Amino acid sequence: MRRYYSKKAKLAARASAAAVILVFLLLCYLHYRVEAYTEVICTSSCSSFGQKVINDAVISSMQSFDTESFVSVMYDDNGKICGITVNNEHINIITAQITEQIADALSGEQGSRVLVPAGTFSGISFLGGVGPDIKIEIFQVGSPDIEIVSALESAGVNQSVYKLYVNITLELSAVMPTKNVDITVERQLLISETVIIGEVPDVFAQQTAE
Repeated sequence: MRRYYSKKAKLAARASAAAVILVFLLLCYLHYRVEAYTEVICTSSCSSFGQKVINDAVISSMQSFDTESFVSVMYDDNGKICGITVNNEHINIITAQITEQIADALSGEQGSRVLVPAGTFSGISFLGGVGPDIKIEIFQVGSPDIEIVSALESAGVNQSVYKLYVNITLELSAVMPTKNVDITVERQLLISETVIIGEVPDVFAQQTAE
């Protein structure tokens, strides 16, 4: 009888040890999965957030401008194009406004964070969107890099379109309880489009291309 209980105890001990090892391996695997997906999820979520912040800032800043007021085309007495100028005052104003709008969006109480369900970090599809929300705080690193670039495109016979784009690069830092991730968000948006009738001299076309 004593031998029977001893054998039973050994089997129970082995089963308990196996269960502990299994749980340990499972926890290690879950930690690995969460660690692997944390950076991916932070990058994806914060990139989308940053893109929205940039879009909203540009749209809001553009509301006080007529898009055609950014570019002036000058013609000589013979009706030929003799100059294409960009309104630098408007460019400086809109650049300052975009910078301010982005700063305001990232310093607001509710605007500088995203919430991601905990199950999403497991990388398991059926757990995506399940569980309590994990808060990711987002901070701006330095000032956004804002550049206005131009492009001249053909729009048919003796007709061109002069376009102005704003290129914005935004450095963000996503902060979680267990990890920090630095993210670079880049966006190009069209802010002005001017139709030019007539042949554009090569000198202006080359300056635009640069």
